[in-house]
Amino acid sequence: MTNTSCPDRTGCEPRPSSVDGREDFLRQLKLIWEDPLIRRLAWSRAGDPEIAADALQETYCVLASHRDPEKIEDLRRYFATTLIHEIYRLLRQRRVTPVGDPAGVADSCPGGAWGQPRPERIDRTVCTQLLAQAWLGSLAAQRGYFTRRAPGRSLDPDRYRRLVVTVAERVLIAIVTGDVSDADSHSALRTEYPEWFAEEGCETANCHQRFKRARDDVHALLRLIISRDDLYP
Repeated sequence: MTNTSCPDRTGCEPRPSSVDGREDFLRQLKLIWEDPLIRRLAWSRAGDPEIAADALQETYCVLASHRDPEKIEDLRRYFATTLIHEIYRLLRQRRVTPVGDPAGVADSCPGGAWGQPRPERIDRTVCTQLLAQAWLGSLAAQRGYFTRRAPGRSLDPDRYRRLVVTVAERVLIAIVTGDVSDADSHSALRTEYPEWFAEEGCETANCHQRFKRARDDVHALLRLIISRDDLYP
């Protein structure tokens, strides 16, 4: 089994670069590589400690050799996405079907994976929560852009756009916290913009359409934020 006590730099030394931040980049990279949540992500997707360890090693080497690390906007998200792709590549090579629950695997690995205490039962929710943190960061950094991309369907278009972004943000927060909630429910929408969803004289059928369109707009915005590669590696 691959030794995972520290990244094996043999054969994956970073290419020469004039970028002043190279050492800082490698420090950040190592911290991400050591992050327990990243390791749980590897374990969850691989379902096998050896494949998880090999994928972590290869991901570190690939990123350490990146020609233009300064162009990576979110290193943590980039690492997670690259790691998932690498795990699936290794699984295809070994003709192993990925599993979401590694229960029982730790029993065959004395001391647990990487010599640590046996991890609790986990599944792909760990991966989703990790990526959702990156999605929230993207939304916060580009809030103005995503607000402009939302449609303005009400008599106050700007307020409607803000509603769509706010509700989308709450959906992502619910994913991060693991709180299964009705973040985009009728009640949530009405609370944010009562003048539109509880407008006096609004017929039942028309109000139903307003709710449906608002939920569709929230989901459309989430599809802009969430990469298909994150969902279907």
